[in-house]
Amino acid sequence: MQVKHKQTSSDLKTDRDTTSCNFL
Repeated sequence: MQVKHKQTSSDLKTDRDTTSCNFL
């Protein structure tokens, strides 16, 4: 599983939400 790490605050929130959905 590849997770994109972004330093942008907005992208970080989006990635965080997406990651949570994927892990569920």
